[in-house]
Amino acid sequence: MSTKTIAVEIRVYEKLARKKLDGESFTQTIHRLVEADSGGETCEAAVRQAAAIWSTPPGLTEVEVMEQVIQSNRKQVNWSVESLS
Repeated sequence: MSTKTIAVEIRVYEKLARKKLDGESFTQTIHRLVEADSGGETCEAAVRQAAAIWSTPPGLTEVEVMEQVIQSNRKQVNWSVESLS
């Protein structure tokens, strides 16, 4: 079986570690959570976005691909700021 290494923020890692059952690997935990969330888009969408990094196009480093994904996500966010007055 092949493996892939991913990077997550420490707060995400800590949340994942809290969801991990005794004797369960992180792979098993992620699989269980993704399967349980099959009705929603949260985990599925995150895995799809990560897949873009995992399948790095020729000539691009993972860092460059990650920067492209981040820039793309920033463009998709519609920030709404409320006035305090």
